[in-house]
Formats: sequence, C-alpha cells, structure tokens
Amino acid sequence: MDEQVFHEKLKKIRWSTNRDDLAQATRTTLQLLLRRPGDQKLLNSLLSQLDGIIRSLPAGSSAKQTGQIRQAAVRCVVLLQSAKKGRLTRAQQDDKDERWRHRRVQILVAATVAVAALYLVLLPHNYKFLKSNQSVAEAIVDAMKNNRLGLTKRDNITVRATHEHTIVTAERLTPEDCVAAAKEIQKMGDLTINDTDVGKPNETKFNTLCHKLGDATLTITVNQYRK
Repeated sequence: MDEQVFHEKLKKIRWSTNRDDLAQATRTTLQLLLRRPGDQKLLNSLLSQLDGIIRSLPAGSSAKQTGQIRQAAVRCVVLLQSAKKGRLTRAQQDDKDERWRHRRVQILVAATVAVAALYLVLLPHNYKFLKSNQSVAEAIVDAMKNNRLGLTKRDNITVRATHEHTIVTAERLTPEDCVAAAKEIQKMGDLTINDTDVGKPNETKFNTLCHKLGDATLTITVNQYRK
C-alpha cells in the first residue's frame, strides 16, 4: 500500500464516529496491508483484536457513544500501525523464500558424499565474497554503489535494484562480522537482520539479532529514485 494512501486511511479511521464504518474501514485496510501468504498469521491476530474492540462499542450516535467510538478508533489506528510494521515487504519475502530454497539444496547435497564433494570442489567461491583486507561493510557499500537494475548475485551478496530502491543482502556472516557491518551501515537505510526488522538501531539489538542463528544474514534497503 502506498504511504500516502496509508496515511489517508489512518486519518479517516481516526475521525470515525460510526461503529460499523470504523469496523469496515479498519478490516479492509488490514487486509490490504497483510495480503501475502506470509502475513496470514499476523492478519488473523489483528482481526481478532479488531473484533474485540468493535464488540465493546454500543450502537447509536449519542455524544457518549461518539466519544467511545473515537477512543476505539485510536486503538484501531494502533492496530494498523502494528500491521504496517510487522508485515514482510515483498523483497523480504523473496529473500526468505530464496534462503529457504538454498538451505533445502544444501540438505540434499549433504545427503550424498559424492555430490557434497563435487559441490565443495566446483563452488568454493560461494563462501568468499570479500576482497583482500575488505570488511563486510565495505563489500556491502561497494555492492550498493556498483550495481545494475534487476537481480545481481555476487557470491554471498545479493543485490536487488529497482527504480525506487536498492536492496543488498549479505548471507552466511559470522555474528561478529554481522555486528561490525551493522554498526557501519546502519545510517544508510532500513536494516533487517536474520529476517527481523531492526527498527531504531542500537548495539544491543545488533548483538541479539546477529547471534540469533549460527550464521547471520544482513539486509539493507535504500530508497532512491533512478532514471
């Protein structure tokens, strides 16, 4: 959903004075925000909370009832903001699907010793993407600056570039490299570590998220217009 449209929806809901209109507007906006398969669990939870809010409201249009509806509208706005923050962006969903496919391939390859050996011989570069003395952060910045529209794979770095934004994902990082890189690139754009949106960055979050798994995946999204 476009950012401007989203804020217009919030404004309309915030000033609702009718219980049924409030319920319908909030439900429709939630369904538009969380329309992908990976969002279904969050959508069901928020719709259940919405039903609870609406059930507590009386029917009618007295001044007291209008005040109660206004208070409920504020709670509905919070639900929508939670939906917007909690949903997976299309790029994040694609990243998640791609990583899952990659891990399935690794499991299948590991099942056969001969295939695993061939995999190691033919694809050793899959575990190396840094130039001599180049940090992870420098590799990410380099990929961000030197890319073309579309999908580009640079061993452990994937770049997705459109006319509106560029997304760089570095995979199979050690937790220490993940933390160091996150500190360096945090001001470049929106950070995601191991499929979790960092939000307001700080060192505690970096340490917690980067150590969540055995290896770490760091994604930075920069919104920028290209001609």
